[in-house]
Amino acid sequence: MRKKWWKHCGGGIIFSVLFISVLLSVSSARAETEGKGARIIQYGVPEQARFHLGDVVGSSVELAAEATGTKKLTDIVFTSSDTSVCSITAVDGHWKVERLKEGTSVIRMSCKADNDTVVRTLLVSSFTPLTAEEDDPIMGMIQEGAVIYYGCSDVEGISSASTEVKTIMAENKEAEVVYKCGDYYRVELEEETFGDSDEMWGYVKKEQVYIPVVSMGAAQEQTFYERETVSMGAELFPAVATNKNIEYQSSNTNVAVVDGGGSITGVHRGSAVITATSLDNRNIISKCRVTVKTYVPVTGIRLTPAALEIDDGTTGKLTASVLPEDASVSDYSWQVSRDDIFQIDSKGRYRALKPGHATVTATTKE
Repeated sequence: MRKKWWKHCGGGIIFSVLFISVLLSVSSARAETEGKGARIIQYGVPEQARFHLGDVVGSSVELAAEATGTKKLTDIVFTSSDTSVCSITAVDGHWKVERLKEGTSVIRMSCKADNDTVVRTLLVSSFTPLTAEEDDPIMGMIQEGAVIYYGCSDVEGISSASTEVKTIMAENKEAEVVYKCGDYYRVELEEETFGDSDEMWGYVKKEQVYIPVVSMGAAQEQTFYERETVSMGAELFPAVATNKNIEYQSSNTNVAVVDGGGSITGVHRGSAVITATSLDNRNIISKCRVTVKTYVPVTGIRLTPAALEIDDGTTGKLTASVLPEDASVSDYSWQVSRDDIFQIDSKGRYRALKPGHATVTATTKE
């Protein structure tokens, strides 16, 4: 079961010091079309104009300019409208587009076809794949009236062709939600196409797709102290579910209380069960048994000896004793006043570097 939780304690700062003496010894543009005689193709796939190419973050695609007639193409230049989303570099007569992060970028090609200026654009989309727990597909319900864009579209952020291609859903329809890209999901049908097109995939605004909760994970057991706060760490799957609201309840508020965000605070020693319920589907619940222990505060920290005289170049280890021995939080950290003279790591291992005086301080986490 996946779990994420954290805890903290209140209290004052308690520290102890050791004096050391070291002695000397060793964006997207809209569609743009101008002129005739050239088109953008995917490199190695001739005679097929490209208007929209989508794939996952980290993938790349190679593009080229191709003459559509007998004219000779010169002065070919490719640019990206958003180089933080898609970078573009020239490679041996063609151009490589690398998808760097989720989003869309319009690739602009300009050239001369004999003496005519030609400009073409295509949209490159960079998707983030979506998977539910254990790589199950994410199923969503496309709402009646939703607008599906597919093929080529002049909608900004979807494609860059001059002709809009879309359909409007006549009824609710289930589809697999495969990717997200900005404000849109890419959805796919299993055995039919959208509208009168041959496309089994399309783009739809996120708010027009209902994605149900299918499961929930959380910490199953936690032990902590009175006055301490931890998180139940409840997570809904899939993470892109439409209704992410969770209701929390404690079986014994005299032992532990829980707020609306799933933060559990110990009230008194004992046991209680914290229940998280999905408000999208009340049959989906997760329970966490918590044990609250009596809190023992720190009263001091001791370093022995209080002073130490060593040769430079000496290595060793220091330890501190947190009081009382059964303190609930016994962690402490180290600091040194002159790290050019004396250095110490988080585990108390030290090295004397050169002659001089330094003060080492041990401070309790509490």
